[in-house]
Amino acid sequence: MRTTLVARPRLFFYAMPRLQLNLLPSPLSRKEHLPPRHSLDRKSQSMADSTPLPDAITQSILTHRKDDAIILVLARHGQPGPPRRSGDVPEGFGGHPLTPLGHRQARLLGKRLAKLPVDHIYCSTLARSYQTAMAVHAHHPQIPLEIRPDLIEVEVFHNAYVAPTRKKALRLQMEKDRAAVAGFLRHLNRTHKPGQIVAAALHGNLNNLLMTMLLDLPYRTFYISQNHTCVNVLILRPPARAQLGIANCTMHLPASMIGTPNISAQALQRDLQNEKDQPKKRRLVRM
Repeated sequence: MRTTLVARPRLFFYAMPRLQLNLLPSPLSRKEHLPPRHSLDRKSQSMADSTPLPDAITQSILTHRKDDAIILVLARHGQPGPPRRSGDVPEGFGGHPLTPLGHRQARLLGKRLAKLPVDHIYCSTLARSYQTAMAVHAHHPQIPLEIRPDLIEVEVFHNAYVAPTRKKALRLQMEKDRAAVAGFLRHLNRTHKPGQIVAAALHGNLNNLLMTMLLDLPYRTFYISQNHTCVNVLILRPPARAQLGIANCTMHLPASMIGTPNISAQALQRDLQNEKDQPKKRRLVRM
């Protein structure tokens, strides 16, 4: 009788080497990646300081700051529209107030300038200018907010893209506008010192006229589109010609808030009518 031997397979266990990924520093080298203790103390001290560190948007303005120049941060107001309620227009101010979208734009402008060491804020006697300036002033309650009647919106005929008017009354008004702007610029140079940062929440046509005169350009040869709450930065070294550092900047706004138009009375009535029609349409869909 033959005996058959069956060999059992042997199982071998090999010690696989550990796969080490250097995604994080090893415990032995972790001390090399840590800053010294005294630098951590300084960092924590700076974080506890009341003065916040400037962000990238604020730094874009601070790069133009010079000890021998006045920095003028010239902004446009937020989107205006006819008042929806009786309390929309602040008492003592004229013109259209800000729309709900205009208030959101103004708040974002205020956040953009919150970390900027502003020394003074200007606005006009029109509601849209004052409400925008108040959104900036909310972050700088310790500085003065000056309301000037000579900074109201001017005629569109000051701009280069509009044909000059032949009406005598308008031409006389435009001369008064230029005289008022020249008076404000004299006040600006007389009141503020080099090294200061002055902010103003004004109007589109007025901003272009101000920049034309500050840059010492021929009349009606300059125009830059002004989006709602856009930021322009000018470096003033009187009596020399000013320099334009930033123009029509809207880095603080989302894309949906750029290029918004002024709301007319007809557009407001149409929007209100659409709001009234919405419940009717919903009832028709349910039926």
